[in-house]
Amino acid sequence: MPWPNKYTATWLVGVISVVLFAFYQAIPTFPDPDSFYHARLAALMVEHGLVSQFPWLPFTTLGQAFADHHLLYHVLLMPFVAALGPLTGVKVAQALLAALFTLVCYGILRRWRIPYAGLAMIGLYSVYPMLIRINLVKASAVALIIFVLLVYALIERRYILVGILTLIYSMTHGGFLLALLVAVAVWCAQLITKSDRKPTGIMMVGVASLVGILLNPYFPGNLSFLWAQFFQIGVVNYQNTIEVGAEWYPFSLPNLIGVLSVLLLGLVIALVVGLRRYQTILVNTRVLSLAFLVVPLFGLTLRSRRFIEYLVPVLWLLVCLVILPAWKQGDVQQLWRTYLGRFGKWATVLKVYLIVAAIFGILRPYGAVIGEFAAQEPLQRYAAAGTYLRDHVPAGEVIFHGQWDDFPELFYHDPTHAYIVGLDPTFLYLADPALYQQWVNISSGADKLDTAVHVQDYFRSDYVIVDETSERTKLMLAYLLRDPTVSEVFHQEAIRIFYIQS
Repeated sequence: MPWPNKYTATWLVGVISVVLFAFYQAIPTFPDPDSFYHARLAALMVEHGLVSQFPWLPFTTLGQAFADHHLLYHVLLMPFVAALGPLTGVKVAQALLAALFTLVCYGILRRWRIPYAGLAMIGLYSVYPMLIRINLVKASAVALIIFVLLVYALIERRYILVGILTLIYSMTHGGFLLALLVAVAVWCAQLITKSDRKPTGIMMVGVASLVGILLNPYFPGNLSFLWAQFFQIGVVNYQNTIEVGAEWYPFSLPNLIGVLSVLLLGLVIALVVGLRRYQTILVNTRVLSLAFLVVPLFGLTLRSRRFIEYLVPVLWLLVCLVILPAWKQGDVQQLWRTYLGRFGKWATVLKVYLIVAAIFGILRPYGAVIGEFAAQEPLQRYAAAGTYLRDHVPAGEVIFHGQWDDFPELFYHDPTHAYIVGLDPTFLYLADPALYQQWVNISSGADKLDTAVHVQDYFRSDYVIVDETSERTKLMLAYLLRDPTVSEVFHQEAIRIFYIQS
């Protein structure tokens, strides 16, 4: 009796995926602080509907003109947040979305009749950064579901589906313009294979993107936000001028090769197989489309780490598409016998080494993710401080903080006050470069004994919240403690709140 049939295999992949991702999400931390932002925004939408303004960051471009470029993602979170509460709700949603992404990738392999599809799923998450990013409570999982479906739909020339997916993509994630890159790569492959000379996919993506931008409830404000998010943060990337989010910093080439080692080993084998079967490859639109897409995505990933979440599934699909059918037909085994069989026992030693290394490389990320979750701060780190601020500080007051990535937690635990900078420092820098530099000077302690005065003068704030474990704000904390006009009003564990007398 064959095991398993296609329905059993699909259910098995789905159940294992849900259990795996639920296990990760059961760890009571967030590896990325932006998760708090998504939880709070979804909760605000449950209570008040569309969030049309963002008064929580008045000094940034977000405070001047806000557009929720994750709108449909937050809409998707709303029933989970309403039923289970913000933090539990977003974690449950994330586990299900990550499992759905896995099933979509598996479904594509099955649609393309790729053998050993179930076993191939283990390799999808052999890249540690990919496994981490698919577990982040962010819009990444939804964006990746749409992205891989777009790759499939464009390759298969399902252009109505392409239009629908692109329209949804444009209201779900700021990276929807990557759909155009996919369309161009697929069209280049179609030109070579002569399967379709008309750029129908490119035109459909372009039209659907434009319609999505125009139908967006934030139009025309979403135009300036897209410019800031996609081009100024994503393309221009001010990493050499200011501090930006970790995901926007580049991979070094050796580091990227290291994290992709398992898939790159598969790619090398695929290239060898492809050279022996080049006449078949040159008329295979699927293989060429994925190959043409891997190259620019590899370049983008070298520039910014976040693009690895797009590179990995495309590279994985390419490797599966070439190697697994060749393996089933015995081509890979024949290559081994032809080129390495002559070395006898040394070939056997090499085979054992490669198998052990591949197993270790594939399975290691699954355990490493647990360590990444466990190393984070607890979800309630700012809960008591947020309660104090809500109870003792008039609503709408500005709270000064010295770390930009603390904003999502502060926003989640206390949405009744405004803050200085968050989500990305670029939003403050673009609004006022001089004010951004002043914030850097204060938070780093460069203003010395003028710290408290400058907090009031530049940011109209009488309250400063500090994490005493932060190296970045250590000097600022020291100067606040020495200032006679500053009094400590809250101190619980590492979190301290100071009041500056007028």
